[in-house]
Amino acid sequence: MANRTPQYRRHHRIYARVKINGQWVHLGKYDDPAAKSRYKQLIAEWAADVPASVPAHEEVSVAEVLEAYRSYAQDYYGDAPSGRYKLMLPTIRVVRELYADLSISDFGPKKLKAVRQKFVDAGYTRGHVNQCVQRVIAIIRWACEEEMVDGAVVHALQAVRPLQRGHTEAPEGKIVTSVPQSVVDATLPFLVPVLSDMVQLQLACGCRPGELCSMTPGQIDRSGDVWLYRPREHKTAHHGHERVVAIGPKGQAILRKYLLRPGDAPCFSPKEALTQYLDQQHERRTTPLSCGHKPVAAKRRRRLAKLHDHYDVAAYRRAIERACDRAFPPPEGLTGKARRQWQHDHRWTPHRLRHTAGTLVREQFGLDGAQAILGHRNVRVTEVYSELNVSRAVEIARKLG
Repeated sequence: MANRTPQYRRHHRIYARVKINGQWVHLGKYDDPAAKSRYKQLIAEWAADVPASVPAHEEVSVAEVLEAYRSYAQDYYGDAPSGRYKLMLPTIRVVRELYADLSISDFGPKKLKAVRQKFVDAGYTRGHVNQCVQRVIAIIRWACEEEMVDGAVVHALQAVRPLQRGHTEAPEGKIVTSVPQSVVDATLPFLVPVLSDMVQLQLACGCRPGELCSMTPGQIDRSGDVWLYRPREHKTAHHGHERVVAIGPKGQAILRKYLLRPGDAPCFSPKEALTQYLDQQHERRTTPLSCGHKPVAAKRRRRLAKLHDHYDVAAYRRAIERACDRAFPPPEGLTGKARRQWQHDHRWTPHRLRHTAGTLVREQFGLDGAQAILGHRNVRVTEVYSELNVSRAVEIARKLG
């Protein structure tokens, strides 16, 4: 098996590659005669035990760089759904589609602008387009570290300026704002107790949705009058920053009933939420048990077995959106696009709760207090999350005359 001839393989449906001595070599388009000719040459050298020569910078294709980085990123960042590796894949796919066979030394600023236009044509917002362009530059910079590309290529790509507001066809992204407390209060009755407690706890301590979903009893220091939650994984962990979430008496009262479980078990479980939902549905049943469908324990166990032990941010968000649909039903007769727009306008997300918490803290304790609660290193970021209280400005203006 050790001497088995490396196979000519299809990659991403339209490309060809072969694995020689543990390394993938990109050959070009799968049906291209030049790719098959290159494959035969490599197999002949492999069979003759000719040492593989290191290709010069100009001989390395864009597809080879992308595949090398993809393999590196998968090992380094992991396959987490919200991780950097998953975020890089759409960008890699677009660059490969346009310039797979191009020599990496020929991938200059104009080629990067063509990639950028592809993102614009796809409907990406201006900020998202700029992020994708920076990801492309980051990939080429990594290739420079690995001596796959000359540093002049990276330097040239950095000359491409980000898209500026008002000077591009790319739309502006929607600004995330806080959600009014009255809207949250109107939604809570339509959430099961587990999700209702999650919302109120996030509002009380201002943590990120991901930090809330990954909370376990073992990560909470309860030695003082204010509990300190130190999540193992958080947004700025890769920078070496420590994240500490302070939980006061109000949050402690919500959280205390979720601490009677193993230290590494999630505090908030979708299985527990589903159990509460099914129990509520059973209590609301109007058909006698002697008629219609009867509760089946096996069916409940099968539904619970399909769920994860802990919430992820997407599941948490979807649960809140479903509750919003029940709390704010669209008017009768509203259908199609108008109905979807109504639902969009009357939904709020967990991330907006963090903005609400920051705004409330800023009103009482100033910008420094909001920065401490939200855990930002830069106060300019806190200004985005904590909105100025317009009503307070109106009151001051009224007094000033």
